[in-house]
Amino acid sequence: MTIRGGRRPRVVPISAPSFPTMPRSNLYRNIAYTFLGLTVLVVISVLWLSSVHATVAVHVKQEAVNLDGAVEIARQPQSGKIGGRVMQSVFTQTQDFSIPISTSTTDTQVTSSPAAAPVAVPTPSSSDTNAPLLSDTVIARGTVRIVNNSAHAQTLVKTTRLLTADQKLYRIDRQVHILPGQEVSVEVHADKAGQVYAIGPSRFTIPGLFIDLQKYIYAVSDVAFTATAPSGAFRDGTATPPLAAAPTTTLPLVVPTTHLMGVPVVTQAIVNQDEQTLTQQVIDQARSVLASEVNDPKLDHVVVFAQPVDPPRSSAQPGEVTDHIRITIKLSVTAVFYPEQDMLSLVRDQLKNKIPDGREFLPLRAQDVKENLEAADPHAETATIHVVAQGTYQLATSSPSLDKSLVEGKTVDQALNILRSVPGVEDVQIHLSPGWIGKIPTVTDHIDIQVQ
Repeated sequence: MTIRGGRRPRVVPISAPSFPTMPRSNLYRNIAYTFLGLTVLVVISVLWLSSVHATVAVHVKQEAVNLDGAVEIARQPQSGKIGGRVMQSVFTQTQDFSIPISTSTTDTQVTSSPAAAPVAVPTPSSSDTNAPLLSDTVIARGTVRIVNNSAHAQTLVKTTRLLTADQKLYRIDRQVHILPGQEVSVEVHADKAGQVYAIGPSRFTIPGLFIDLQKYIYAVSDVAFTATAPSGAFRDGTATPPLAAAPTTTLPLVVPTTHLMGVPVVTQAIVNQDEQTLTQQVIDQARSVLASEVNDPKLDHVVVFAQPVDPPRSSAQPGEVTDHIRITIKLSVTAVFYPEQDMLSLVRDQLKNKIPDGREFLPLRAQDVKENLEAADPHAETATIHVVAQGTYQLATSSPSLDKSLVEGKTVDQALNILRSVPGVEDVQIHLSPGWIGKIPTVTDHIDIQVQ
């Protein structure tokens, strides 16, 4: 039996132990905010640094480099030569040209026809030695040296024309043969009478030669020409002697140009122009004919050399009255065919070898290269082309003188002084972004050097 008391035993409650509470602190919050602030500053700094940029515009001088040399052409080329063909043939062409009607009135005189009516003029006595010579009856004579600087021998027939720069015409007295690199002296006489043709030392072109050959074959006089009276010339005293006082000489009827207005008259200028026109036509025809014989599209460039086989023939002489003139031209034409790009490539390489280090060669144009035939052997099909070329070069962007490290971190003025002192630099402009930055970035990737 359970004994139950009247009082319940005391119940003691059991709870978790309690500790004193520490005061609350902002330390961790401050650390977090500090870290966040530093992170923002770093990001801003990186973004700012990445936005700084410098553009440097360098204006450079273009300098010339020249080439004056020879290039060998051969049908079976060896190293250093260009493959091509050498063709030669003789071409003859005759053409009629119309004579324009004379509209000028000058003091020059022309014969009215090749067979003019004779007229009697007084011939003075041989004893009249004190009367002055008429200025339009004397013939100027002298001696010239004909120089041949071409690669071929040249024959000039008797009466070949020599022409001064002011269009005075002379003719040689005999046939001459001039070897390459040599010269021959020959007597000459003026084509017309007159004291004005007694000129001092001069240089003469030979209009009968092909235009490109005239600069290699020419004539030079070292002493002044003298004017002498031709056989049968008369002198003019104070009074004209009567017709009965002396025998008479029959001369062609001479009519002033002023009396021939509206009549076609042959002049030396017309003859020269027609000869040049026909010569060019013959050369063009020869180029076309020889190209058709080669028949190779790769040989797209040609250098032509033409040499007269015979002097040009004209059906009328200066001073004659006629409405047309017939000109005959006979030329020996040599044509050298080769690829134009091969020539340009060879010339370009030779020019590049002549430019200094740190420079870049600018593109070479076809018009910058001048070619002339210097020598040719049609049988062996070999030729030598004289080449004169001019190229240009400038300071290259990759030049050590324009290295970015030279200006990084420098002020704008310092960078300008450094770059403007580089040889080949004409001017420099620097643009900074943002504009208020006073220095070039220290990061080379943010420096852009542009050569202009």
